[in-house]
Amino acid sequence: EMVLEAGGRLQSMGIVALNDMSEALRQVKGLAAAGHVGVLVGSNVNGKSIASPDFHPFLAACEEQGLLVFCHGIKPTGLERLGGPGMMQAIIGIPHENSMAIASFIATDILGKFPRLRLAFSHGGGGISAVIDRMNLVWSKFDIMRGSCDVSPNEYARRFYYDTSVFGRDYLSYLAKQFGARQLLAGTDGPAEFSERDIQAFVTGTGLSSDEVAQIIGGNMVDLLALLKQDREERQSRRRFSQSVME
Repeated sequence: EMVLEAGGRLQSMGIVALNDMSEALRQVKGLAAAGHVGVLVGSNVNGKSIASPDFHPFLAACEEQGLLVFCHGIKPTGLERLGGPGMMQAIIGIPHENSMAIASFIATDILGKFPRLRLAFSHGGGGISAVIDRMNLVWSKFDIMRGSCDVSPNEYARRFYYDTSVFGRDYLSYLAKQFGARQLLAGTDGPAEFSERDIQAFVTGTGLSSDEVAQIIGGNMVDLLALLKQDREERQSRRRFSQSVME
């Protein structure tokens, strides 16, 4: 209802019951039919990584329906080793979850399996940018890494999208250099109390070029929505063609 009332200024995503794959697949089709543009998922489902093969049917369905998959860290593990107040679980644990999800998607060549899948990650991908060069070096030295994925981690990471909810302008500038400004999507972390309230000022303050700022603030999302629309239209065209052949 909010999207309909917004006159084109808003788009919506949905969530699905990933603990029940048959239901999740039914829900994916329902989301696409209702006009949603993506699905929000957690980094794990009851402790199982979202990159697990168990969730490949869901990812395949999102690719088929032309839906963005937006991954947010959730229910972080290893908290028994984390000191300090309870809020440390969110401060450290959630970005760490994103890092593990992204690294797992890269190491298992998720886009080799689903080349039209569009994946985005919250909080700038967590700490993946800090370890991607290490991952790249190990990939270049060990056959076992290249055997599971023949694309370098550095290159692979530039195929995903990341939101700007990182709370540091210098770090956002670093992300733009590491992954490319075109892979960054404006994010606020709202409605959290500490969410970014002036996204334009935040991105402008990075020192990036005016073109890069314009891309990040809105242009990249517009382009991504166009790609998703193109994916859906191509899927519909293939389906109509298949039906005509069968008839």
